[in-house]
Amino acid sequence: MKKTKVLAFLLACTMSVSVLAACSDTGGDSSSAESKGASQASKVEEKSSEAETSVEETNTTGDYSEPRSYTWYYNNDWETIRPWGNDDVSKYLKEKFNVDINFSRADADYEAKLNIMISSGDLPDIITMGRDANFLKMAELGLLQSIDPLREKNPEFDEYVKESTRELLRVDGELYTIPTWARANGATGGNLSWMYNKRIYEAAGSPDLTTFDGLYEYAKKAKEIGKTEEGLDIIPFASGTDTLDGERILNGFHRSMGAPSAIYGWYAPVDGKLTNVFYDDKYWRVATMEANKWYREGLISETNFSDTRDQLVEKQAAGRFGLMYYDFSLDDVTHFRQILKEAHPDDDYVVLTDPAFPPTNGVDADKVYGEYKPTSSGDGINFTTKAEDPQRIFDMCTYLMTQEGASVQMYGPKGGLLWDETDADGNPILKKSEGLLTEEEKNQLGLWFWMIPGHADSVDETKFAVNAALPEAERSFVVSYQADVFTPLNFLTDEFFGLRDTVSPTEDLGIKRQACEDQIRAQLPKIIMASTEEEATKLYDELVDFLKNNGMDEIVAKYDAKYQENVKIQGGTAYNR
Repeated sequence: MKKTKVLAFLLACTMSVSVLAACSDTGGDSSSAESKGASQASKVEEKSSEAETSVEETNTTGDYSEPRSYTWYYNNDWETIRPWGNDDVSKYLKEKFNVDINFSRADADYEAKLNIMISSGDLPDIITMGRDANFLKMAELGLLQSIDPLREKNPEFDEYVKESTRELLRVDGELYTIPTWARANGATGGNLSWMYNKRIYEAAGSPDLTTFDGLYEYAKKAKEIGKTEEGLDIIPFASGTDTLDGERILNGFHRSMGAPSAIYGWYAPVDGKLTNVFYDDKYWRVATMEANKWYREGLISETNFSDTRDQLVEKQAAGRFGLMYYDFSLDDVTHFRQILKEAHPDDDYVVLTDPAFPPTNGVDADKVYGEYKPTSSGDGINFTTKAEDPQRIFDMCTYLMTQEGASVQMYGPKGGLLWDETDADGNPILKKSEGLLTEEEKNQLGLWFWMIPGHADSVDETKFAVNAALPEAERSFVVSYQADVFTPLNFLTDEFFGLRDTVSPTEDLGIKRQACEDQIRAQLPKIIMASTEEEATKLYDELVDFLKNNGMDEIVAKYDAKYQENVKIQGGTAYNR
């Protein structure tokens, strides 16, 4: 590694810290960070040199008799942190691999904190981060360790991360990343769905919902009914609060038109080229104007753009939504459906299945796409140059990708509260359903928390089989629909891999991209909630003009070049029917 490269990046890092501090109300000490960066440049290079031998000297025998301790940093400000070894799952892993782990994350300004870590040479052993500009720069500067030598000594990893995925993840020929959520065999699972409220639907005469027009007519009938049996105002249609900008509404409408089923950020393929969705008059503009029509006719409430999650759950649990395009799997988190059924046993939220995504007129149901799934997640686990004996953690992460590891993550260790034996296929035979556990019991077990990493194939194949083996009354509503309805509709594709990498967030075009995407988030609700179609069209056109005047054409050109490269690597687009 050349010292000039290190010094150049350290200067860039400390400059960005200074800018962040200057814009912050906290008034961070940027001058201190700058002086640290200059004085520690040689230390960073020394640590990199030391790490080159650590992989060669690592313990690869599977004998974990010597204890190891690691620091593990999440490069975000939202990760939930728990003490390692306090619950049953992490205690089991701690003892199995003889490791202590100190997890941490930033409280705020994680980009600035990472830059300070780099400039001071105070790196964690392990860092979970996105494949962003900082990751790529750290790889370029030699601050990360390749996991190729670790793979050689534990080739089981390659059974769970496909060769094509490993090639996509490489940077200048080196593989640094363990994906936090990989796939190899299929696109299992599913989340977004159309759902209707049972009592409101029956009051509307149980209309046909096999087409998009049928959904629209039902929403109008729900509006005419006006109130629930308890006298609460009915909201004909809602999409939830996870995307307050309105993207989810358009996702559902856009999908029903036979368009690519999901957008990547604000970008999607149209007629074989990757473009910004607001340049798409074929699908996106039509979907946006349709959403505006629904709003003007009182089918979408303005609270769709302002409700907190708690407010949303309160309305869901009161049976106030006639129709939703929503993440039904959130019932495992917020229990909106369970609460509704406890209060009103004759009520329910029913997921549409035949078809799951009703098409617009002129579109065949089999031309409407299910969800796409990539073979690798956006985040990854990386070993910095500080990590000694990274094989220990690599082996643990590989174990967590296996069927046995997935069983431990989901149901706790064998011999615990939920299971003692496995069936002929190696799946746990539950003594009782996970759904019958109290929250205290789930927390003590540590269920689902330690997906660091998880593996989609192992997790979904195991949970589908375990759920199907339970008595029908104890089966998970979410898992049953994922297994039986949505998995058959899904498909794998890596054609959107690494698009954002083509534009650095710190370069001029990256700054313009942020301005464009901020403008989209600000303006889309206004377009949907415009009082007339003419006003909606005017606002839409103004947004397109803003994008064109702020570098979007150049961004789209870079994205499409990468997209075409990905399509070529995987042998074609998944959107070809």
